[in-house]
Amino acid sequence: MNKLLYALLTLVTVVLFLVDLNPPTEANTSYEEIIEGTVTEVTNTSIEETSEGTQFNQEMKIEVTRGSLEGEEISVENGVIDSLNSKEYAEGDRLVILRSEINPGENNYSVVDTVRRPVLFWLFILFVAVVAVVSQKQGIKALLGMIFSFFVLFRL
Repeated sequence: MNKLLYALLTLVTVVLFLVDLNPPTEANTSYEEIIEGTVTEVTNTSIEETSEGTQFNQEMKIEVTRGSLEGEEISVENGVIDSLNSKEYAEGDRLVILRSEINPGENNYSVVDTVRRPVLFWLFILFVAVVAVVSQKQGIKALLGMIFSFFVLFRL
């Protein structure tokens, strides 16, 4: 009976944690958005020597898979601004992109990072499995308490 109660409590907590209780409002006039996309083509790659060091530039076409431009193809220049994040991407890479609207209808795109969600999901599953095996009942209760705490902190 206790196992069924814990399973039901876990399921209810996870569902409540994933449901967005704050619907979006129309009053938000933000001009920046985080979108995700997959590199469909690398159109140009160049390396330039400057007085400050080596500057890496890459032009890519990206199909947007998440965000307001979902389904559209955009062109992104990576490495235009010299930064430590300038790295070479290949076709098929899933990227996190910052879309900034400078003027109405004029967008600027910057590669922020690669999509890490699948790796983080499997690390979370591994963590839960290790806690369940090592700590057994007490560890599972601690995880349920942590999930409930996160729900209280971030959703209420």
